[in-house]
Amino acid sequence: METDDPAFGIDIETALTASRIRSARPGRARCCVRSREIVGCAEAFFRRHLDEPISIAQLSLTARVSERRLRDAFHDVYRTSPKRFLRRWRLHQVRRALRSADSAVTSVTDAATRHGFSELGRFSVDYRTLFGELPSHTLCTARAQHRSRVRAA
Repeated sequence: METDDPAFGIDIETALTASRIRSARPGRARCCVRSREIVGCAEAFFRRHLDEPISIAQLSLTARVSERRLRDAFHDVYRTSPKRFLRRWRLHQVRRALRSADSAVTSVTDAATRHGFSELGRFSVDYRTLFGELPSHTLCTARAQHRSRVRAA
């Protein structure tokens, strides 16, 4: 069987593959838009349930997709799983809360539990891995900066 098309001087298999790739691109764009919608729905759920444990099953029900489609959407948008994204997002929320702490009332434990962390040892290790410092150090630094601003005013 001859695979070359003499009219074009190319391999027919190569031409068919290129045709499949070209026709897949518009669908891929639609897929990415849908992935962003799914992820957006999950992110809205995160924000409404800050201090609660969240399962993949809950997220997929909220987004009205299968658990597999939810994972695929997160990989399309963020290149990570929904659980990893949620954990990292929550760590950033805790950091924001600790950095804005302007009173002695706030503690690392309060900030962590308010953002859904129940295993405080694991939380501390993850926080240090991500930010390069202990959460207590972040809080102490924020308090020191607040005191210096108060003295300056």
